Amino acid sequence: MESFTHNNMHYQYPSGASVLGLMQDFVFKETGLSRKLQTFVPESPKLAFFPNLERPTYIHRDPHDLDLELRNKWGETGDAKAFRADESKIINFIQSGYKAGRTPSIDEANSKLGKNMVDLWIKGDARSLMDHYFESDYSKIYMAMTVTESGPVSLSDKYSAFTIPIMDSGSVLTDIMDLFTKEYGISLSLYLKSIWS
Repeated sequence: MESFTHNNMHYQYPSGASVLGLMQDFVFKETGLSRKLQTFVPESPKLAFFPNLERPTYIHRDPHDLDLELRNKWGETGDAKAFRADESKIINFIQSGYKAGRTPSIDEANSKLGKNMVDLWIKGDARSLMDHYFESDYSKIYMAMTVTESGPVSLSDKYSAFTIPIMDSGSVLTDIMDLFTKEYGISLSLYLKSIWS
């Protein structure tokens, strides 16, 4: 594990790639992997840097703290808390289907989430999703980064909004670094990337 200090705060980060990033928590537990791995949760928030800004923005896990940070650093007047709350509803829907071994359908999503949520978060485009919750271009760019990192999909494409919760629905430990125990005879740092920031 690597580390650095910024603004009198110590940050730890992994130097390796993820191999568990999309594994469901129930798979992690039921396969016994949870008994074979030690987990570590960094206390510090993620840092987001933009070239034309002097200081980084702290991407807090707590939605209230995130909302304040985006407001103070990026002039955000939208609602990061509402974005995270609604994203959680979509993720819970996705994960319940994973656990049941059931392929999700639009009809089931409409029934459980409501047509407005489905139109915005599942059938909708990521650009409209960002415009719904955020005003600041910095917030929109950061929050939509998952879509552009996931493949050659335009933020304006239908269903591109669904990339955000789908990519976040699988992390075993959401934004956590894991270390293989010596039982396996190896020591690897793993980073489990998630949109939950």
